[in-house]
Amino acid sequence: MFQDSNGERVIPLPYLVLMKLDSARVIDQADLARILGRLSAEHVEDVIRTVQHHYHDPSTADDLRQYHEIGKWEYETEATSQPDSTKDPR
Repeated sequence: MFQDSNGERVIPLPYLVLMKLDSARVIDQADLARILGRLSAEHVEDVIRTVQHHYHDPSTADDLRQYHEIGKWEYETEATSQPDSTKDPR
């Protein structure tokens, strides 16, 4: 565990991902998509390397890449579905 600038304890991202994978609850799977969807592909690969070191399931890397893609799609869909406040509503 680490502490943030406010002194709060925080867990490094790869270990949070490990915890979410291990729980296998639906809400945790959704969290993985939301968390990984905001990361760059390079950052996701860094997370995967750490996860694979501790979680010895060969399909984990592909699962995490899929969560990343789902999360990206969700954020892209959300961004395009927001009303454009610069348009004239008439």
